[in-house]
Amino acid sequence: FKQKTAYEICACLVGSEMCIRDRVSTQSTGPSFLFQQRCLATLSAAMDFLQPVPALMVRQQLQVLEQFCAACEKQNVYKISAVQSAGEAPDDATFKSMPTLLEAREESSFLCRICCGRMREFEMNFNGVDGSGQTYTYIKVQRPFKCTLLCFCMLINPQELTVMNGAGAAIGRVVQFWDCVQFFCIPGGTYWFAIEDASGQTKYMLRAQYPTLCNGCRNFCAPTCLNKVFEIDIFDSGRAQQLGMIRAIWPGCNFRCVSDATNFTLEFPQNASGDDKALLLGALMLCEYMFFEKAPDQG
Repeated sequence: FKQKTAYEICACLVGSEMCIRDRVSTQSTGPSFLFQQRCLATLSAAMDFLQPVPALMVRQQLQVLEQFCAACEKQNVYKISAVQSAGEAPDDATFKSMPTLLEAREESSFLCRICCGRMREFEMNFNGVDGSGQTYTYIKVQRPFKCTLLCFCMLINPQELTVMNGAGAAIGRVVQFWDCVQFFCIPGGTYWFAIEDASGQTKYMLRAQYPTLCNGCRNFCAPTCLNKVFEIDIFDSGRAQQLGMIRAIWPGCNFRCVSDATNFTLEFPQNASGDDKALLLGALMLCEYMFFEKAPDQG
């Protein structure tokens, strides 16, 4: 019984039970489930397992109690699934039905979660189950506490997040990028993030836009029941061409109204390497905490 339960969560057993589960799940999720199985079969200590993955779906675990008691703020947990195509705005049932490729768990102190809110420092391990059934940490991210301030057209202490492999070696970082022009349009604003490799070379740029007169009120009331998708663009290093996209998706009234959980899809640039994709997954997490985690004054 325990073995079957572990398989239903991780989808990684072999033998007769896997054949039975394959037949059932193929009927329910079709080609996406079969693609997930191929990704699970290639899990390794390197980032190569992300190389063939064109898109990810990220679902935050529902934690209801913390919404009614600020002192019950818990560490966030995320389920990550590999898909061939994430679609524009899949519903929460679709996110929930996908097999787990990785599980990410926040590690942070209670005081930091209560006092620092969205700016809190944390570490996060992305764990998966390899072909032998062993749990392994494939990606680690680390975010330091930084109190970001805008002062005389300068951004002091920009937000950043370091991405490492399972052994703890840095493969790059995500750092908030300052552009004076981005705050000229009111209300709202534009946030840029540089995705840098281990050598400090910028590989991609992320753009998160809040509604302004300059951008046609893009992402207005998103993600809510009025506008389900908040879009974050992935550009090349020169910010000339859009290559991919992160979408924060409204999970539904029965989910969001009792929690601050948000679902995400991540569409990778076509020629991104495994390390690049791990960096972009780290960028998604930084955006999640900066923009979609509830502030302390929101209850």
